[in-house]
Order: sequence, then C-alpha cells, then structure tokens
Amino acid sequence: MDTLLDGLTQLPESSGLALDKERVDQMRTSIAEAAKSAKDLTALLGTAEKKGNEEIDAVATMSRMEQLLGQVIGWIDDFQTKAVRIHAEVAALRPRIDYWMRNGPIVITCLLTWFAISQFFVIAQVRSWFKS
Repeated sequence: MDTLLDGLTQLPESSGLALDKERVDQMRTSIAEAAKSAKDLTALLGTAEKKGNEEIDAVATMSRMEQLLGQVIGWIDDFQTKAVRIHAEVAALRPRIDYWMRNGPIVITCLLTWFAISQFFVIAQVRSWFKS
C-alpha cells in the first residue's frame, strides 16, 4: 500500500493526476492508528477473563477502532476512484504518445533537412554577393 501511495504522489503536479500528499499522509497515519488499536484490542480481548476497567477499555478501543476503520474504508474508496480515473487518463495518453514516438523523428528529420538546405542556399547567396 505504501509503495502504491508513494508512486501516485510522485506523479507530476502539472498533469492533474497526482494525489493530495497531505491526504495520503493522513491515510497512512490512520492506518497506523488502526493497526495499533487492533493490537490493543487483541491484548484486551486476550485477557477477557478479568473484569472491571478492562471491559470499559475494550469497548472504548473497539469504538475507536470502528471509527478509524470507517475513515480508512472511506479513504480507500476515494483512493480507488482516483486511481481508476488516473489509470483511465494514462491509458488515454498512450495512443498520443505512440503516435509521436512513431512520427516525431520523421517530422524532426524533415524540418532539420529543410533548415540545412535553406542554410546551403543562404551560403550560396552570400558567396555570390562577395563575388560581385
């Protein structure tokens, strides 16, 4: 998940495809908090024989974990829609890139040849001026 998030935040900002870095960091923090809450809940449930304050702690931990998981699930849904949109936009760019990869060198070669021929004629004209 971290590798995927890092890859998407490294997209160029000018492309309009990059994700909000603060939002990604917020997602990471919430996922880390959810993991910590899960460990705490596991520890509390593992000692379920004991009564008293631990039951209240377990309920509070479960409530906090439910809230965090709700946030994470919402963010993942949002992330998924953004990732699908980014994938579609990148797929739409591919034909244009392929076109210019095929035809770009041909166009550049023609332009440079035209410039070289025009330079030859300019040199010939200057030479004729000096002869006269």
